[in-house]
Amino acid sequence: MSWFLSFGGVDDTQFTPPFRPTQASPFPPPHPNASLKMTFEGYTRWKPFVRVWEVLPSGELRYRNPGMQSPNMDTPRSFLQYLKPLPGLRIGYAKAAPGSPPEVLFQTRPLLDEMQKTPLCQP
Repeated sequence: MSWFLSFGGVDDTQFTPPFRPTQASPFPPPHPNASLKMTFEGYTRWKPFVRVWEVLPSGELRYRNPGMQSPNMDTPRSFLQYLKPLPGLRIGYAKAAPGSPPEVLFQTRPLLDEMQKTPLCQP
């Protein structure tokens, strides 16, 4: 599972396939990091999580899944347990610089309702 985020201004949102090593380029290209603050909101407000995202060449941000290239210990799937009781996800830069985009609030209740109506996997 991958999380992508855009604060706007991204023209090309097409799928970027995962990196596949070749003889000429055995390592993935380095992308800069951005620390984002994620706050889950609902009937109460949860303590913010600060996690590292990578800034893609398109301007989109992708959550860095746990691994050798990431200091994050949580997978995106582990955050889904917070969305049922706290269906609002507020994301912004952990240390916003002047000119940084403002925090964005995602209301995930419609997505969660649709996921319950339609099974994600068919046996």
